[in-house]
Amino acid sequence: MLMNKDNVIIRKAQAQDLDRIWEISQAVLKTEDSYPFYKDSSKEKIMGYWGFGKNHLIVAEINGKMVGFYKMKPNQVDLGDHIVNFGYMIDPKFQGKGIGTLLGKHSIEKAKKNGYSAIQFNAVTKVNTAAIKLWKKLGFSIVGEVPKAHRHPKLGPVSIYVMYKEL
Repeated sequence: MLMNKDNVIIRKAQAQDLDRIWEISQAVLKTEDSYPFYKDSSKEKIMGYWGFGKNHLIVAEINGKMVGFYKMKPNQVDLGDHIVNFGYMIDPKFQGKGIGTLLGKHSIEKAKKNGYSAIQFNAVTKVNTAAIKLWKKLGFSIVGEVPKAHRHPKLGPVSIYVMYKEL
């Protein structure tokens, strides 16, 4: 567990965190900007994606309230399992307050400690400019672009980026 000067605690998710993970997921998915899920996707579908119990699921909390989380899993199986993949969500009320940076830095260190050689993000939507800016700040590069891979409800088809960081 890590605690910084702003009283943010980063810890492993527990069963009692599942309802809050669902709440944050619903709030983030409303815009359909950053994840491929429909905003009305079922709880079973979304919670299955986060994979509580099979993935490393890490949460950030302030004063006992979860404000964000991430999952960690190998990007591929077997011959590709030396590269890690992460998925992150921050409660929209806490976006822009450094929680993403804290979780990003925490996840990079966790990946190193777990022996991964690199991190790959498979689908960062081009319209998610805050995430792109953060990942570039933390040393990631855009190594590919898939045109029109995300059907944005307002903008129409937008590209996704594949982002990569060697550890």
